[in-house]
Amino acid sequence: MAEALQHHRTDTEPAPDTQPATDVEPAPVAMVPAADANTPTESATAADGLAQTCDATAAEIQATGDAVVQVAHSIAAETQALAELLRKHGGAIAARIEEFNAMSKRVSEKLNSARADVLGAGGTAPSIAPQLEREEKK
Repeated sequence: MAEALQHHRTDTEPAPDTQPATDVEPAPVAMVPAADANTPTESATAADGLAQTCDATAAEIQATGDAVVQVAHSIAAETQALAELLRKHGGAIAARIEEFNAMSKRVSEKLNSARADVLGAGGTAPSIAPQLEREEKK
């Protein structure tokens, strides 16, 4: 990244005048030993480290984002499947509840009819209490 910025900066800077000014004397050139081309400078090494750290962090962020998207897709797929099951079985459940209500109503009507028959024949309904209670009353 740092290298790309350096290359970009050198590409966009205007080229210096190649003709030296006539009223200015050239500055003396200090003799600095030439650095080995294979030995990176300290700032270049730090910049490379920073660039690598940024690249690694960017890759982690992207991987995390991809994982979140995959989880969201699987949640969406599960909710769609659950909704479809509810639609499919919801109708069957409602139909069974209706059947149970109709059957309960028929049983209730038959029971009421049988009770009315028993009450009409004997005048009083037989006791449903246990036999011991009947003997105690005697």
